[in-house]
Amino acid sequence: MKQHSRSIKADLLKWLLLPLCSLCLISTAVAYFLASHFANDSYDRNLINTADSVAGRVRISNDGNISLDLPPAALEILRHSHPKDKFYYQVLNPDGSKLGGDQIPSVLEPSDSSVPIISYVQYAGQTLRLARIRIPIHDHPEKIILVEAAETLNSRNDLTSHILISILIPQILLILFGIIAVSFGIAKGLRPLADLRSAVVERSRSDLRPIDESIAPIEAQPLANSINDLLGRLRADIEAQRRFVANAAHQLQTPLAGIQTYTEIVERTAESESSKNLLQQILKGVGRMSHLVKQLLVLAKSEPRDSFVFEKVDLNVLVSDGVSDLIPKALEKNIELEFTEADQAAVLMGEPVNLKELVANLVENAIIYGNRDGLVSIRVLVNSDNSIALEVEDDGPGIPDDEREKVVERFYRVLGTQVEGSGLGLAIVKEIADAHGAEFSLLPGRSGKGTLVTIVFSGSKK
Repeated sequence: MKQHSRSIKADLLKWLLLPLCSLCLISTAVAYFLASHFANDSYDRNLINTADSVAGRVRISNDGNISLDLPPAALEILRHSHPKDKFYYQVLNPDGSKLGGDQIPSVLEPSDSSVPIISYVQYAGQTLRLARIRIPIHDHPEKIILVEAAETLNSRNDLTSHILISILIPQILLILFGIIAVSFGIAKGLRPLADLRSAVVERSRSDLRPIDESIAPIEAQPLANSINDLLGRLRADIEAQRRFVANAAHQLQTPLAGIQTYTEIVERTAESESSKNLLQQILKGVGRMSHLVKQLLVLAKSEPRDSFVFEKVDLNVLVSDGVSDLIPKALEKNIELEFTEADQAAVLMGEPVNLKELVANLVENAIIYGNRDGLVSIRVLVNSDNSIALEVEDDGPGIPDDEREKVVERFYRVLGTQVEGSGLGLAIVKEIADAHGAEFSLLPGRSGKGTLVTIVFSGSKK
């Protein structure tokens, strides 16, 4: 089962922002609760004052008669003091009968309470906030007049909504600012890891130098050390392999040269045709083996790039000499070598010996895979940005699209090809091109057939 990769940045954002958001939500809820409590307390005080105002209009005569002196003008003032709400009141005699006001439900709390009572009641399909106060009769303290004032909750709800909005907007802005600040801080904090990643990713596959550990933060130092240790062991293994290949090739050169020499002598003195044919086959095999040994030596020499000595090289001259050396091989297949040099000096910083091997392998590869009686075109170009391009194009069968990335691998050969080859030519070209920081590309020929190999150097036009 495939596991999904985890992101350090995503984890940090999650574990930092979740507590931040939770804290903001909790603080919002607490602030809303407190604000709602303070708003209710303020409106309740006003409601008790209103009930007091109604109670002030209650008249008790000397003979004990109770009356309510609340003229319409005074009642209108009380109702207008609640512009968004409906106002209700009622005054109850000691026996519970209504002395005046509206028929609203009474509070069920004990009537002997000495402090105002605040409660919610339902009336006409709506919730009211009701305040009750007690008015004792002086001569008859056991007799209590109850005054109740009630109002709808519109003003309270509006105030609560305003308080909630005034709290939520800053909290939301705080959360957004926190997300931006945390994201920026995490990105800034993880930048050294990105630099470490770039230092590894941007390298070519053959660049095994230790990475600069100073770019890694303290927490990533063990990782950088491990990477350098791995690169060191890999570099040592490759160097051992290169030395083995170079030593083996050197050891094979002398006996192969001897075999070829003695075979040629025997072939010249052989009398029967069958013996001559057999010796010629041996010579061809020895020739192929000698060519392979030579290419292995070239490959081994091109790998330790630290030993390269770069100097100014005119690619026009170097390619011209390389093409001239391969004219005999081209004549064997009656292939025309067409060389077009740049119209100006194509000067670049390069290692002459390895550049000659690059040209030789490119042109030889084109000859091997080009058609008999065909054409191989070699061009040197100086571009407007001073880069210098070497193009080699043949008219052979070409390379399938899905094989182009593989043909630069060592000893890889496209299936179905009937020509003789070692599978090292393009690998050598790619290795030398990488050592010169050149861009290697493998494309179909301009005519739609064959293969076009382009090497682009960052030259220094003089």
